[in-house]
Amino acid sequence: MDPKAVARWCDTRREAYATGGGGQRMEWIEIENPHRLRESERDAIADRCARFNLALYRFACTGTDPDALSAFASAMGLQRRDLTLDADHLGIAPVRVARNTRGREMIPFTARALNWHTDGYYNAPERSVRAVVMHCAAPALNGGETTLLDPDLVYAAMHAQDPGLVEALAHTCAMTIPAHEADGTLVRPARTGPVFRFLDHPPKLHVRYTARTRSISWRSDIATTRAVAALETAIASLSTHHVQVRFKAGEGVICNNVLHRRAAFVDGEGSNRMVLRIRSFDPVSNG
Repeated sequence: MDPKAVARWCDTRREAYATGGGGQRMEWIEIENPHRLRESERDAIADRCARFNLALYRFACTGTDPDALSAFASAMGLQRRDLTLDADHLGIAPVRVARNTRGREMIPFTARALNWHTDGYYNAPERSVRAVVMHCAAPALNGGETTLLDPDLVYAAMHAQDPGLVEALAHTCAMTIPAHEADGTLVRPARTGPVFRFLDHPPKLHVRYTARTRSISWRSDIATTRAVAALETAIASLSTHHVQVRFKAGEGVICNNVLHRRAAFVDGEGSNRMVLRIRSFDPVSNG
């Protein structure tokens, strides 16, 4: 987008929060039957995602029904799923502490804390994750809180500070995730691309980001180094807009792949934390 259009977009995104309803004040949307959403339920989710890029929801039934979760996601426009190695045929991946060797190598499948990131930051551009559902099937005994933040606010804050900051992170070589190999086999090639880019009409911000400090390479120039530091500062400074929640069974979030992090947790006897995750190449429908 041209500079004036970007400035107008930033103003629009800030105005969405000026009317209230975001951050810790965000209310839950009650879903009576995820197999068949009511128009009012669908409209409420679409409105929240249009204004804040995320919506908190609560199913009336707390059971674990993959078909119900899939139907719910499809009703909100999440048709094209990212069929990761850990996902089933519906694109639903159970995120829990792994008992096998491969899983224990990946932090999401441990009880350790996860720092700020968006999902699929290592995907190819044509497989960009636009939306995510994280549905709690079972909470941990202790911990495991999820914190969410609309990345549009981060972009707007950085743009207000200095447009050059977001320009640096929009460079096509801004961030590289090295290739992943396992037992001498290439699992995924290296991925290089921008942190910020605009897609669709009207434009929507797509963000690929991770706060990890290992297995990542940033473009080696002063502008990028300064921009990465500014991004970290912006995330921290927007704490009043952080949405922190400890999901109970049957609760979750549907979002346009917002920034999120997870606190460390402790499982108990018969209380192993499990989140059912859907990643989609489609954004949440605007209704």
